[in-house]
Amino acid sequence: MNPTEEWTSFGAIQRAHYSGGSRGLSDSLVGSVLELRTLLEAGAAELAAVRRSENDLDLMRASLLRMEEAEACGDVEALVSEDLVFHKALLQSAGNAFLPGLTREMGYLLQAVRDERFALPAHRRQVIEHHEAVFTAVAKGDSAGARRAMESAPQALTTRAT
Repeated sequence: MNPTEEWTSFGAIQRAHYSGGSRGLSDSLVGSVLELRTLLEAGAAELAAVRRSENDLDLMRASLLRMEEAEACGDVEALVSEDLVFHKALLQSAGNAFLPGLTREMGYLLQAVRDERFALPAHRRQVIEHHEAVFTAVAKGDSAGARRAMESAPQALTTRAT
């Protein structure tokens, strides 16, 4: 069998490295997933700033408000759900048909990492603040600012939670 570095099926690579839950992932794979997500979403944020519609902004704004409400109530499940809604809206607003599909391909790895991140209260607050910075730049039509905001995720969001 060829080494996984030579595989072309994203799903097969995920399955080969995933054994359930984020602790089933190697630090190296978690780092790779977060790095790929940042690369994709930084470009998406940049595109969204110039391509988004008012409806896209409404969806992101509403999601941010629900994230705040969920955090205030300690409802981690709702917070995770709204994080997904926000990212979906951001990717859709970029206007590139491939972006949502690429992140869906990363599906359960992203979910495992997301679950790990939201388990820690301090990380939840950082996630919301990071989303607010991205949204503000996208809403202003500041493509460079949106890219920078996405790329400047707090260290806690780009490395493995402990």
